[in-house]
Amino acid sequence: ASERSQRANLRRAEARLAELLAARVEGSRAEGARGARAAHYQVERGNAVRTYTMEGDGQLRPDGA
Repeated sequence: ASERSQRANLRRAEARLAELLAARVEGSRAEGARGARAAHYQVERGNAVRTYTMEGDGQLRPDGA
């Protein structure tokens, strides 16, 4: 009877470890997605190659010209 109980305990322990591992993997995936989403908002935007100013007559003039 003891051997059967040990095997049952072992099976339960293995099942529990599998659940914990699956939860950890899912948490990792969620964290990765969260990080990617956050990185989207931290992307540097700008560094304009050229800029323009609108003159009073409605024409665009390059800055510095």
